Amino acid sequence: YLTSFKQKYEPLVSAPYIERAEIEISILRDGYVDLSTHCIAKFAQLIFAVDFRTVMPDFFTPKWYAATAMKQMVVTFEEYVGDYKSVLHHSLLDIFIEELADELLIRYLSSVRNKGAKFKRQDPYKDKIFNDVSIAFEFFNNNANLSPDVGDMIKQKWRVTEAFLQLIEADKAVVPEVFAGFKSDYWDLQLSWVEAVLRSRDDFDRSMLNAVKARAAQIDVVRGSETIMSKVK
Repeated sequence: YLTSFKQKYEPLVSAPYIERAEIEISILRDGYVDLSTHCIAKFAQLIFAVDFRTVMPDFFTPKWYAATAMKQMVVTFEEYVGDYKSVLHHSLLDIFIEELADELLIRYLSSVRNKGAKFKRQDPYKDKIFNDVSIAFEFFNNNANLSPDVGDMIKQKWRVTEAFLQLIEADKAVVPEVFAGFKSDYWDLQLSWVEAVLRSRDDFDRSMLNAVKARAAQIDVVRGSETIMSKVK
């Protein structure tokens, strides 16, 4: 739209006017992108609220082990992308897929708060998490509708699942140091979420949580750019 607008008015005005107008055009362009990103983010949230409202509560519960929810969700993503790729600018398609990826990651990690979520030492939770992440990576990796640099950015965000798994499976004695390493990489990691993860362990006890809180008090947090963990409550 802005490109067409420029082509129409530029032949009608002077060079100095074009130079001044370019600043306003740039502001308008940024505004369009910001508005588009906001709308796409809300649309991604709506997809989860409508399409996935029945499957998200099962993650990390006993039903999760036999379910194929992650695969079903990725197929749904592919259907949405297929429907909208012809009407979205390629840069907005990147944003759409990135918003879907972020929302999925946020909801996935937040599922430790699901009723009945529990990681038992004897259960194959590690393999199941690895399988979920692998399925998600298949969607982001070599996706013809996604710019390679955006795909790499998404995969980098998803690497937080490695620290998540470490919190679940680490020996009780080293959990505080695992937390400290997690916090150093993600300064905005929420302690309330960490507590929810610890409580989902079948070997949880109060001393584990107290040790993590004591370690948290010793950490000098260096604030930086917002990470995905700021949105995981």
